[in-house]
Amino acid sequence: MRYITNRRMRIKSISGDVNIPYGKSLDLAGDMLYYHGKPMFVRTSQNARDYVSRDDDNKGKVRGKLVHEIMDMLAKPGEGRQALWDRLWCDKYALKFKAPQFADYWIWDISFYEASIEDLEYLLARIKNEVEPRDGIVEDGED
Repeated sequence: MRYITNRRMRIKSISGDVNIPYGKSLDLAGDMLYYHGKPMFVRTSQNARDYVSRDDDNKGKVRGKLVHEIMDMLAKPGEGRQALWDRLWCDKYALKFKAPQFADYWIWDISFYEASIEDLEYLLARIKNEVEPRDGIVEDGED
């Protein structure tokens, strides 16, 4: 599987300090991502979530843009912020992108970062309240 940087990556990797420009390809071998043959980090690490996107469908740049747009929208402080989160919490389809081991707060599962473009566009539209929930809403007392 191929990955691509979705923003400039200036970090300390397993191989030391790196400065990799936007749009550069990384290769996956096992669970490790490599750049020019050097190990960078594990595919499920926070660095991978922050800086690279799955690109086996040649849509990694779009995927990265959508992931960051969703996260930026949900991180903005303000009065309407909770309403944005509530749209995700009550949406059965959106819940498949939440890490299941955290019942009381939302942590994005790795499936969010590797989701299809269609799924990410749906999540963005759902947060903006532009679409109805796909699989219905979570009722009170339902997990």
